[in-house]
Amino acid sequence: MFLIIVLTRIAVMADGLPVVTVGSALQDAWLGALLATAASAALAALAATLAMRFPGKSLGVFARETLGRWLGLGVSLAVALVYFLLTLFELYQLTTLTKGTILPRTPAWVFTLSVLSVAVYGAYLGADAMGRAAEVLITIVFGAVVVGVCVLVAAPLPQSYSSLSPVLERGVWPVAEAAIIPALWFLVSGGTVLGLGKFTRPTQKLRGAVVGAVLASGMLLTLFAVISTLILGPSEARDQLAPMLSVARAINLPGILERSDLLLIVIWLLGAVFETTIFLLVAAIVSADALGLNVTQVVPILGAAAALVVVLYTPTVFDLRRAAQPTPTGLGGLFALGGVVALMLVVTALRGAGRRGRGGP
Repeated sequence: MFLIIVLTRIAVMADGLPVVTVGSALQDAWLGALLATAASAALAALAATLAMRFPGKSLGVFARETLGRWLGLGVSLAVALVYFLLTLFELYQLTTLTKGTILPRTPAWVFTLSVLSVAVYGAYLGADAMGRAAEVLITIVFGAVVVGVCVLVAAPLPQSYSSLSPVLERGVWPVAEAAIIPALWFLVSGGTVLGLGKFTRPTQKLRGAVVGAVLASGMLLTLFAVISTLILGPSEARDQLAPMLSVARAINLPGILERSDLLLIVIWLLGAVFETTIFLLVAAIVSADALGLNVTQVVPILGAAAALVVVLYTPTVFDLRRAAQPTPTGLGGLFALGGVVALMLVVTALRGAGRRGRGGP
């Protein structure tokens, strides 16, 4: 669970870095990263606590036990829809940036359907297979990150620590605004425990794994925000579509590593494909349990629906940016998903539902 959550956050940090590109925090972007980490860790802890009370069950099951048959069904399907829409968003974002940075002449649908095919296959294999895949991928990703940081330290780059000052020059709100989208993405990754938590053992360690993964991802996000601000400058970093990719292109060690941006592209591609697969899997698990179906029956249906959508509609990069604004997308998502988890925890406690209500530890 820890590795899965960390990997689902690698792509958005190595790619878009929303804490830097969204809002006007500028040199205070690193503060926004810390705020996003703290807020999302608290909300993710609530989601893990809820999953711990219902071991061996996903949201699709315990929502009906907690909120009643019809309200629980509606909540479950709404959460499943959110993760399905996130799957589409990841597909579109991956396609847009790949086409724009690597193979501009290749039709967009080639990227989209290729990644979707991998995601459907991974989701069809199930949570256990994705857990084993995470153990392999984290080695590749971590190795690339270590090499990238070492190259960054060794490369002769213009770095000015004055780029990080003055602190809070524009007040607190720009920092809070910059934290909204990263907090939502961290919460979404932590919220995967509502679907994948049913497969974890021992359940007692679930909350520690989820919170630890969010904190680890948050520290990496803070590091990336500091690096991009120092090297590119606050204003230039904000105006970039992918700040860390711009940083990587500026690194050049003659005779050793002349295309360090390829390391970042590898991390980004692996993380994006893995994240798309996990989101599709969570949507399938929650909706299948809510409807009393098998996950292997639901995955092909969701895959076919996603394929139909991406073939019929292709957004521009400006559409993606508008969809990832702090308001209403960010705040709305935080309040909606966080509110559902908090409501269910309160109802569970009042009704004595879950493990404790059955006399468990």
